[in-house]
Amino acid sequence: GTAAGATRVVFTAHFAKCGNEADVSAKEGIQETFVTVVGMLVGMAVASLLGEDRWSTFILFNCLTVIHVVANYLGVRALSLRTLSPHRLQLICAQMFTGVHQEDEPESKPGYPTAAVPVGRASRAR
Repeated sequence: GTAAGATRVVFTAHFAKCGNEADVSAKEGIQETFVTVVGMLVGMAVASLLGEDRWSTFILFNCLTVIHVVANYLGVRALSLRTLSPHRLQLICAQMFTGVHQEDEPESKPGYPTAAVPVGRASRAR
């Protein structure tokens, strides 16, 4: 509900250029409705094909869930947000005031996962 609406505003601002947030939001709403209708139609077709086979339903559900989560993760990683969340701001301030940089941490060696948070330029309030 509320969290989804707040997140949607940030994503709309990401895609909007030159003050066209309303156009982007309207287009997103239409696309969401279309995808929902297509998803329901495909879901009904798949359900009729699977019938009462619980094992196939279980496997298909888990496969589609993994695909959904991975696609959302990759989609969010592709965003270049222009503002900082409180958590990102805290990470940046901690890095600035302690003098510890990502390159100084042992996790940043090649082959190791890194905890770096990509941050774009912060936009100025208008």
